[in-house]
Amino acid sequence: REYFAYTERLDPVGNPAKCYECPEGGNCDSEGVTDLDMQPKSGWWHDPWVEKDLGTVEFIKCRNKACPGERGVCATGYEGVLCSECTDGYGRTEQYDCEKCDEPL
Repeated sequence: REYFAYTERLDPVGNPAKCYECPEGGNCDSEGVTDLDMQPKSGWWHDPWVEKDLGTVEFIKCRNKACPGERGVCATGYEGVLCSECTDGYGRTEQYDCEKCDEPL
């Protein structure tokens, strides 16, 4: 399993005081990844509230295919928490899926 460091816990020259196991859904493939720059894996969504409240990093499995693996980014037609809301011009097709609406006649 890959590892990461918390930015607040780096020593004066930028070395981690301790390495932590990458959380489930987190992408720790690149060397030197920290809590602030860790990206989610494709299919996972970064939970920004946990990080602010608890000083940790958490990712949640998406309920659709709209989470491309980048913090704050959703696939075209999606937005919001877990990329589960449809953007303007898109409508719900399943519980969490969106589809582009046809132009009105």
